[in-house]
Amino acid sequence: MDSKDIITLVVALIGGIATIVAAIITTRKKDKDNKKLSEDNQKHEDNTDEIETAREKAKELTDFKEYQTNISINGQDFFGRKKDLHEVKSLFLNSKKRLITITGTGGIGKTRFSKEIGLDLQKNYSGGVWFVDLTETTTISGIAYEIFEVFDRRHSSNQTTDTHAVIELLNHRGKTLLILDNFEQIVELSNQSITYWLDKLPDVDFLVTSRTPLKIAIEQQFQLSPLEIPDKNETDYEKIVENNSVKLFTCISKRVYPNFTLQENDINTLNSIVSYLEGLPLAIVIVASRIKYSNLENIEKELSNILNLSQRNRDTHEKHQTLYDTVLWSFNLLKEVEKEVFLKLKVFKDGFTLNSIKKIVLKNDDRLIDILDSLIENSLIYTDRTEQELRYKILIPIQEFINKKSEVYFQKKILNALEKEYCNFFYNLSIKHRSTLNTRSSIDALSFEMENILHTQDLYIKNFEYEKAAETILIFVEVLTLKGPTSLRIPRLKKSYDTLSDKHTETSGKLKLELIKTHLSRGEWSLAESLIYKLLENNQYLENIFEKAKVFMLLSTIASNYGFLKRSIYFRIKASEIFKMTESSVQLAECYIGLGASNERLKNYEDAMNYFSLAEEIAKSENNQVLSIKIHNRKGLAFWHHGKPSLGLKEINAALRLSNLMGNNLLFAANTTNKGLILSDLNRIDESLEYFEIAETFHRELRTLHWASVNYGGWGRSLILKNNNLQTRKAIDYIKNSEKIAREVYYPEDLAMSLGDLGRAYLQLEEWRNAYEAVSEAIYLERKMGATDEHRHFCNLVVFGQCCFILDKKIELWETITRANDLINVIGIDENYPIRKAAMDFLKLKELSLKSKFPILSETPIVLKNLNLSSKFFSNLPNLIKKVSKNEMYEYPWFLIEDSLKERNIKSIKLFGYGSLINKASASKTINTKSVNEYTLASGLGFKRLLNYNMPDEVRKRSLYNNPIGELYNGLFNVEYTGSVNDLLNGVMIDVTVDEFENLRKREIGYDLLPIVCIPHDKETDEYVLAYTLSCSDRKWGERNLLNKKLLPHKTYVDLCKEGAKKISKEFYEEFLRTSYLADGKTTLQDYKFPIR
Repeated sequence: MDSKDIITLVVALIGGIATIVAAIITTRKKDKDNKKLSEDNQKHEDNTDEIETAREKAKELTDFKEYQTNISINGQDFFGRKKDLHEVKSLFLNSKKRLITITGTGGIGKTRFSKEIGLDLQKNYSGGVWFVDLTETTTISGIAYEIFEVFDRRHSSNQTTDTHAVIELLNHRGKTLLILDNFEQIVELSNQSITYWLDKLPDVDFLVTSRTPLKIAIEQQFQLSPLEIPDKNETDYEKIVENNSVKLFTCISKRVYPNFTLQENDINTLNSIVSYLEGLPLAIVIVASRIKYSNLENIEKELSNILNLSQRNRDTHEKHQTLYDTVLWSFNLLKEVEKEVFLKLKVFKDGFTLNSIKKIVLKNDDRLIDILDSLIENSLIYTDRTEQELRYKILIPIQEFINKKSEVYFQKKILNALEKEYCNFFYNLSIKHRSTLNTRSSIDALSFEMENILHTQDLYIKNFEYEKAAETILIFVEVLTLKGPTSLRIPRLKKSYDTLSDKHTETSGKLKLELIKTHLSRGEWSLAESLIYKLLENNQYLENIFEKAKVFMLLSTIASNYGFLKRSIYFRIKASEIFKMTESSVQLAECYIGLGASNERLKNYEDAMNYFSLAEEIAKSENNQVLSIKIHNRKGLAFWHHGKPSLGLKEINAALRLSNLMGNNLLFAANTTNKGLILSDLNRIDESLEYFEIAETFHRELRTLHWASVNYGGWGRSLILKNNNLQTRKAIDYIKNSEKIAREVYYPEDLAMSLGDLGRAYLQLEEWRNAYEAVSEAIYLERKMGATDEHRHFCNLVVFGQCCFILDKKIELWETITRANDLINVIGIDENYPIRKAAMDFLKLKELSLKSKFPILSETPIVLKNLNLSSKFFSNLPNLIKKVSKNEMYEYPWFLIEDSLKERNIKSIKLFGYGSLINKASASKTINTKSVNEYTLASGLGFKRLLNYNMPDEVRKRSLYNNPIGELYNGLFNVEYTGSVNDLLNGVMIDVTVDEFENLRKREIGYDLLPIVCIPHDKETDEYVLAYTLSCSDRKWGERNLLNKKLLPHKTYVDLCKEGAKKISKEFYEEFLRTSYLADGKTTLQDYKFPIR
């Protein structure tokens, strides 16, 4: 008999409903050819598996009993709340609860949630799951009527009582779940109905939704919360679109406008919208429905208006059709005194405590607890317990109702009096905690009230009480620094500063001081510096010598951040003398910590530890934990930097424990990064990666850019040590993040660190040119700063040397080997893993270099040959350039050098000019004619002259520069430090007096003052002069980067410079052309021809 496909049809008819189960069993025709027998057998085995699967499915459906329900969701999707669903189902199935009441404010999604529970529980109730809508019901008869309607039965009220009729209806159905929706308007009937039925119907369970609890003995309440919302600072597209509030918004948007698509550049706007709506489903539905008429950007701007509009949701009963309606319905249930208290909550932002509402709204009234309980029962407010105390909160849509309703409910004078009480309370709260901000309890107490304290500042400003507004924010800014968000500090300080900027009061001085500190923490040093000089004009503020000492501390911080450590120490010592005199022990300890840190970076290890010990004594006597954290941190870094990472780790762990204990997020985040860095150097790579990941979250929340940069760099450095190309590629991404931040805020030490790490990553991937460029910039920055981490500098030199070897850069290789050799003798080899690895690489590099017989020095530059210098002097020039490079450089706008010169009674400096200052006519516009006419011709060593200065807008407006050939033809002269004796340029040395600095500052925007070794041309002996020259680093000025390698020369400017050089001499002019390069660093002016217009 031939085999054919056999189809077995299983039909199960249960309860009058036909359920068809089709299991397809396919058998294949046997092939008569024996060669294919094994193949057929294999197919038979596969079919056997299919048969078993089909049988199992058939059995499942044969065992199925009809799930009886009237629940219909009409295609409505359900998002999130998996945990809530599990908890409620567990209460029924595991805890054997028979009555559960789902409570929550109107629009929170109680109805949809109860339906989803019902659908999930169908198989557990043989008598069915039945949904009863009681929205219109007000009587027992009405309840019974709605229940009978669900079962498509009629009840004759003259045959039996309503409640007993329900018993007769449900008594023999078996295990049944009855969902009674919208019970809030008939809560008083719950004893007559639900309590009675629970007693008489042991097989019936009840799930009730209500804005208020039923208050019957057997009831189990379940408070439904809003949907979760994304973190407001989250920017990751994938994470945001997976959030359930966002999913609901997107679903509704597509339903009303099928063409709606969520673009990646819209994600932050949508995040802002759903965050504002606090995950309230009805609010999300109403706002999302507007997408048919508007876009996300406009919706975000109109959120408050949209929520107040009477936009109807036709799928719901009238009392739920707008958010305003839902809140109004609950509001009307309140007693008069409850309404008054509820509307006075208008003044609070982000919740309140029992203490604050007692003092502000209802002065020590005994009824307050009962009133708050009533508001909670009516789902108008909810509770949120913090570690310190119970806190009451209001959803934003309900707050909108309060704001609107209170304006017509109260007279204006009542609201004004309320605001006054509110401001007084939070002002006094800030004052109370001001002296104890070094304790966790005070920090937490104020951070929980952040929105209320910020609102207090706003109200004081609105009522022209500027001094009190400033005092309030001056206290609270410390909390923002420690707990975040740090991004609020500047706008909040500026808000008060703008109201007092023209007043030289002590308060305005304190505002300037805090603004300076904040700018410093963000790496905005120029802004900080300019504010310091404004602060110095505030004589009334500086009459207080204690405040003057704080200014010295800030000047010290700026100097330290620039790498001018000796200058930093000078200012801190001046501050410490004042703090000693005024017996300001905490501030004195801060001074000692800073002095220790600067001395440690200058390799004065013993002095550093002595200062840390002095600070430690004060911290113990004052029992000041914040000081203790900072001391542990600085000692840990000192041990680490000096080759003792294990001891450093011990100190950092102590700092972490204390930071965590205090809840000081700022110090906790910094020390978490430091721990990651030390673990990485101990070759505990996986551990270090965990700490960098933890720290990244904190730095993102706190907006601490310096630490974010350090953290990304360390993260990348650890991944490089994995020695895996895939991980190294990932490392490059992290390090580029670090580099980007460091460039934006221009923190040169962070930037040098990032560039060095980038060089190591590229080297590992054998991208030699990229490695060479990155690490050469790192070395340049380290030399420019003068004070650098010698361990890191050594590692960078080794990488640079390896690149030079591969790229056949012989002279640079020799110089690098010489420098690295000197350093390795100083730093030695310790337990620091990267140093050990770099040392091994260095020894190998030296060996290869010797075998290659690289020449020691190139031919002497022509210009130096003509100066008749002795060979001894010439051979010492590399060391001389290196030594001079460690002198202090002064960042634009050079205020610190002015102060320094004035204090030492020095009238002028030698300025080495190499561009337009060569032209006497041009130079005389800025510097006195006598000095210009008496300038000295000289050669500057260790620098390269480049046309890569990208004029900022202030310069482009000048008549000389307003007619370039094209947009790229805007390059002006700049010099970059190389440290090589073979890089030199000719120019002029001019005496510039301190009084001429202001004009020079306006002319040379963005240029720093760097020390330079100059050889005068008019001397025939071994003589050099230490001068300063103008050098611009790669940083932002306004919207432009000040350096651009793609620029071409500005013709009018270059002609001006050439004219000046020609007037000096033919030889000078020719040397000028030979030593002047385009922005690319390769083409000389001698070889370049301007295009014909």
